[in-house]
Amino acid sequence: MQVKFDHQKLNALCKHLDTHYIDAQRLPNYTLSITDRHESLFSHVSGYADIASKTKATMHHSYRIYSMTKPITSVAIMQLYERGLIRLTDPLSHFFPEFQDMSVYLGGPSSAMQTEPARHPITIKHLLTHTSGLTYGFNQTHPVELFYHTHNLDYVQHFQRDQWISDLARAPLLFNPGEKFSYGVSTDVLAFVIEKITDMPFDQYIQKHILSPLGMTHTTFKYDGSPDLFTSCYEYTKGDSLRLQDAYNDSTFSRTPRSFSGGGGLISTSGDYQLFVRMLLNDGSLNGTKILGSRTARYMRRNHLPNNLSIPELTTGSHSEDSYLGTGYGLGFSCRFDTTASGVIGSEGEFGWGGLASTAFWVDPVEEFAVVFMSQLIPASIYEVRSDLRQMIYAALN
Repeated sequence: MQVKFDHQKLNALCKHLDTHYIDAQRLPNYTLSITDRHESLFSHVSGYADIASKTKATMHHSYRIYSMTKPITSVAIMQLYERGLIRLTDPLSHFFPEFQDMSVYLGGPSSAMQTEPARHPITIKHLLTHTSGLTYGFNQTHPVELFYHTHNLDYVQHFQRDQWISDLARAPLLFNPGEKFSYGVSTDVLAFVIEKITDMPFDQYIQKHILSPLGMTHTTFKYDGSPDLFTSCYEYTKGDSLRLQDAYNDSTFSRTPRSFSGGGGLISTSGDYQLFVRMLLNDGSLNGTKILGSRTARYMRRNHLPNNLSIPELTTGSHSEDSYLGTGYGLGFSCRFDTTASGVIGSEGEFGWGGLASTAFWVDPVEEFAVVFMSQLIPASIYEVRSDLRQMIYAALN
């Protein structure tokens, strides 16, 4: 099928984004890319890579993709699955005995939490689907989240692997594995499982088996390129103003991390990430290079949440910057199964994810195209840019 867009309507979308987000100083910049199975169909870039110096953003600039690292890590795990080196039912304790006898939170404050033994072990599939009982600490709305915050567990890159694993295993689980959904550090754990199985640092594994084969030459855990091509990151403040949050000269992304965060540590460009999503759109292959088997790739994008429930139906606490109505979670991606419930136009069967600093992607196997959106504003939940993108991109399909 040849995908065709009305470019006048796509240009109108970009004018809308420029007017409502760039000119209004709500976003510092953005890149928008649309690709089919073979090539880029449309791209646009706007705004400043750095506001203070008035450095214009380009398609060559690198962005902190944060949680858009997770799908890459998930693909890496499924490569090991295909080689018979891991099963989805394998307990995490096979690789890290610290997780052998986990406890589950019952009540009480963070300083004196009441717990009970977990009814089920954490498995690889629980980690892939964020049903492990592990969480994030940045919300601090729950005693377990406060424990994560106090012990800095959200920031894997600040620790040596074994120390972080030891500290994490001391925290009670938010719920019994497999029974609810909580977005968290599960994918960081998966990166360390990959290291255990392959006896390779995680960055070297994905470089050899995913990034290099796909030609993703600008995707890395440490930025070593020109300072002028590294976007500054901004933080929302009241009054729709932007405050500098992270810049090249003092960025953790400009330094080698102690550990590689499989959940949020990568930097990438719009062009590089297009290659990754094009591979997913092609069921695991790109230009004759097979990253995953087609059946594995299709299996990953099915809803794997219990009883085919959606993320909000199963979640405890907040899960991300989107409501995800009518949307479940597969093995590393969200997956939409009810477009009516979602309240946003799209296709049943589309899948994707986003990142903390307002990056996002989705792949539509029905209409046979994929979208990559990059910006650098924390948090991603302030503006409904993703809804604007969906509404106007699908309206532009011929």
